[in-house]
Amino acid sequence: MCPGFPGGNLALLSAAVLLSTSLAEGRSQDELAQLSAFFTVVGDSLALLALEAPDGSTNQNCQPIP
Repeated sequence: MCPGFPGGNLALLSAAVLLSTSLAEGRSQDELAQLSAFFTVVGDSLALLALEAPDGSTNQNCQPIP
């Protein structure tokens, strides 16, 4: 089950496919490539934000890159 999403992973996957199909309709390959790059950045940013603890602290096991 995907936390916080009613219906779980299958519903989340279905919603993502439906959104992708709707966004792609009538667009060129170049436009699709730009949309893909944009949403990749959005997804990567969300993943990085998810690494932060709810209290605002960071994971103490992570070491900065010298």
